[in-house]
Amino acid sequence: MDDPSMSQTSTADYYASIPVFRGFSRLMEPQLYKPLPDDWMIGTADIVDSTKAIAEGRYKAVNMAGAAVIAAVTNALEGREFPFVFGGDGASFAVGPADVTAAREALAATATWVREDLGLSMRIALVPVREIRAQGSDVSVARYGPSANLSYAMFAGGGLGWAEAAMKRGAFAVTPAPPGTQPDLSGLSCRFELMPSSRGLILSVLVLPAAGADTQAYRKVIEDIIALTERSPDAGRPVPAGGPVLQWPPQGLGYEVRAARGGPLFARWVRVIGRTLFVYAVIRFGISIGGFVPRLYTQQVVENSDFRKYDDALRMILDCTEELAQELERRLTLEAELALAVERREFELFYQPQVDLSSGRVIGAEALIRWRHPTRGLVPPGDFIPVVNTSPLSEAVATWVMATACRQAREWQLAGHEIRVGINLSPSQFQSGDLAAFVSKLLTVTGVSPGLIELEVTEDILLHDEPGVLQTFNRLQALGVSLVFDDFGTGYASLSYLKKFPLDGLKIDRSFVRDVLTQADDAAIVGSTVSLSRQLNLSVIAEGIENQATADFLLALGCEHGQGYHFGKPMPAADFERRFLSADNTARQAGAA
Repeated sequence: MDDPSMSQTSTADYYASIPVFRGFSRLMEPQLYKPLPDDWMIGTADIVDSTKAIAEGRYKAVNMAGAAVIAAVTNALEGREFPFVFGGDGASFAVGPADVTAAREALAATATWVREDLGLSMRIALVPVREIRAQGSDVSVARYGPSANLSYAMFAGGGLGWAEAAMKRGAFAVTPAPPGTQPDLSGLSCRFELMPSSRGLILSVLVLPAAGADTQAYRKVIEDIIALTERSPDAGRPVPAGGPVLQWPPQGLGYEVRAARGGPLFARWVRVIGRTLFVYAVIRFGISIGGFVPRLYTQQVVENSDFRKYDDALRMILDCTEELAQELERRLTLEAELALAVERREFELFYQPQVDLSSGRVIGAEALIRWRHPTRGLVPPGDFIPVVNTSPLSEAVATWVMATACRQAREWQLAGHEIRVGINLSPSQFQSGDLAAFVSKLLTVTGVSPGLIELEVTEDILLHDEPGVLQTFNRLQALGVSLVFDDFGTGYASLSYLKKFPLDGLKIDRSFVRDVLTQADDAAIVGSTVSLSRQLNLSVIAEGIENQATADFLLALGCEHGQGYHFGKPMPAADFERRFLSADNTARQAGAA
């Protein structure tokens, strides 16, 4: 952003002006992020063929190389704070114009040191923020504080990803320093050992957006994944409560020697061995020296461990149970597969008959979504509907369901069958767009009679923005469609909703119908609901009828309409037509499933 005041602000001052937020679950709140000034630069570095090096057992060398970038720039900036993120095999950071020269020299020297001392090839680049914005991406920074003692930078806007891709294409490259150049890597160490799992397994999680991904959709996925991990103790922090495993000599001792400056190699070995042994003894035996308290230091190491990061991608290293790992994998896989299902048109609508209990005549059908997976076949609704309802796909799927159901109702109407079709509404349809306007347009486009469309709402919809929902309901009723309260009796304020909202009917939840023959309480609730609906001039339909005895009992209570497996399971439209709408069956009662 071209703001003169920003250009005059140092890197450290600008970064310090960003408020620190607590609670990782707030990560995706847009107001937490502050755009970087246009005249800033993004530094980025990564190891060429890092996957191969790690497979060869050189993971400590790869990690040391990435950490060296941050150490070198930190020392070049004389300890001044700047936003950065360490990615394991590389790092990215941002600096203002006054610090670009120092950062460039640190990057160049680090690349040379990585090649000569670690035997790895490092790509390095400095990319102008102005150029990133010119290409349609952005760079904004937030500060997350895992404790009161420290904060980490979080990056959003897609700019880091664009900068990294540009670097890999060879753009904005920084030339490595001449051979023998040594960066200042003071403070860089490699002393902690591998940390075993205490809960089951150590899991690496990486969630990044696909090209052209919807921003709000991606945000919702990230929030869902964080919510899942927050259920684990300490949110899955992999660092043990007593601190990381510390041994002497540490496995990374040789890398620390190579990072040391000054004197021949033997002298550096002696210095590093002496220093690391001293530090090990102080921490191992809890020896307080001056203001350094080992117990407090260990506690802060645990609290401040950066096992969760965000740089346009969510990166987490978790110590979690097998069950949580499976749930994360299932959720991420399902999100990806559902997105493909929308593109590949793998969803279908099935229709379950609704019957007049006195005559057995089919009077309506509830449209129910089904997913025909290319390899797993029909996926059970319980396996994917809860994910759809809480995913960014919810509105698109709900819109498709409504449009498809209206077209089907019109086809049946043109064939001479006045079949009322029930359509479940989604909360997402009330939270974005104009639902009433969409329904109005759909009625016009399809030509279906409004009286054949019945929109089913649940309590979670009514809880959201009551004034707005009430206005939408009034507009929908004015169109001539019916509004029915689904799963009646299972919520907290069902009776008050009958008074507040303009409803045409209600559906008694299957949990009350299932045992109505054997549970006096259920029978009383159903009877009272039927009586109340009559007094309020509401239609009523009982769900979950599985036998004729239950149907007869409900009819005796005054319930006129029913739905359940006794009359028919949900089925494709063609099967519904053959069974209930053919010439041979239109005059017959619906038989048992």
